[in-house]
Amino acid sequence: MFKTLVMLCSLQVPDLCLVFEDTIRLRDTRKECEERATEMATQVLSTPVPLPPPYSLHYKCEVETST
Repeated sequence: MFKTLVMLCSLQVPDLCLVFEDTIRLRDTRKECEERATEMATQVLSTPVPLPPPYSLHYKCEVETST
C-alpha cells in the first residue's frame, strides 16, 4: 500500500513548501499512486496557493505498512 504525497515549493523562497497528502485512501500499487499524484498535482496547480511563483512540484509514493 502506498500513501501519495505532493509537495509544492516556491523557487523564490526555497524553504517555503506546502505538502499535500491524499486523504481519500492508500493506493494498492506504485502505478496507482503515481496516477493519483498526477491528479493531485493538477488540482493543486489549479487552486490559488499562498506561495510566490514560480513553483517546483514533486511527489512521493510512501510505502505504508499495516500495523
